[in-house]
Amino acid sequence: MKYIITTVGTSAIEKAKDQIHNFSVKNYEDKNYDYLNAFAGDLKTKKRELFNYFSEFDVNNDNHLKQLPAEIKSLKKLNCNNNTFNYLILTDTAECRLCGEFLSEYIVNKFNSKSKQILIKGLQVDDLNSFQKEGMHNLVNELYNIHYSYPKKDTIINITGGYKATIPYLTILGQTWGIPLYYIFEETNNLLKIPSIKINIDFQLFQKYFNQLTSLKNEPTDDWENFKTQFDPNDLREIEEIYIYKLGNEAELSSIGKILWWEYGEGCQIPKSTKQSQDKTKDISQEPQRTQRFERFKDALSKCRYVDEFHYLKGCNENMKKAEIVGDEIHTYYEQIVLSVKPTSSHPEHLKTIQKAIENLMS
Repeated sequence: MKYIITTVGTSAIEKAKDQIHNFSVKNYEDKNYDYLNAFAGDLKTKKRELFNYFSEFDVNNDNHLKQLPAEIKSLKKLNCNNNTFNYLILTDTAECRLCGEFLSEYIVNKFNSKSKQILIKGLQVDDLNSFQKEGMHNLVNELYNIHYSYPKKDTIINITGGYKATIPYLTILGQTWGIPLYYIFEETNNLLKIPSIKINIDFQLFQKYFNQLTSLKNEPTDDWENFKTQFDPNDLREIEEIYIYKLGNEAELSSIGKILWWEYGEGCQIPKSTKQSQDKTKDISQEPQRTQRFERFKDALSKCRYVDEFHYLKGCNENMKKAEIVGDEIHTYYEQIVLSVKPTSSHPEHLKTIQKAIENLMS
């Protein structure tokens, strides 16, 4: 299974607004994602209009492909099919919500593939402080959850759509976490790959101030002037430029700081399983009849780097879908089956991270 993370923009609206009779999203402009909660009928109608219009073009025809939204062109070039799962990253706008709903329907009908829409609260360009403090932090958090759920070789980031302001952050993230990025040029069908060349960083500074940076990651400070006295004055400028986001006297770990901390801080602290995927499953003979969704989940679970082994525990209600920490284990409830999972670490903070990673596998 290949996992494609696609940032979603408004290319579909831009290409269709002059082609569909009476199609207008003026009421959506400058509105946030939640605005459409009160207009579910209108959202459904416009989604169907977009789907019907773009369905007129043959996705397998290169000339037609140029008429399709950038996200669809790039997914076609990335061989989106029934062996891929798509994470659609949505900005906090009404227009992007419409495009995300349309793309989800298009992907399942035209590519026979599944997707999950992920709203990034605060990811908008009207307020710079909100973009940096909330939007980018939430984006990095969500990508972290996806990144640590699957093997690196199975994940790619498609940065063709969405805000261009996120591209520098996503490029650093991809290089640091070892994930390739792809971009397609708007007026062509050419796909550009940005390979995952691992960035080498001098982490002596990171290691020197690991406790202080961890403290800021867990809880921002409202007194930076006092907090910064814990750093050597000779190191402070570099610390503030790379690791810190400041607003007045408040400070917290920046988006770049989080990317680096998760890869070289927490990511390095959590032990990784040394077992092969096929050796992680124990005592599966008692499991009841299993759905395809459960089989996909079990396969992904066996590939999770922080899972040592798992076995069938009992049945559960068909509506249950969660991962629960029980002692030094994690119990998963999915598709009427409860599994007992032995993670690679029993440290409380590590368990929370592994729990989130496992929950993400239930998409």
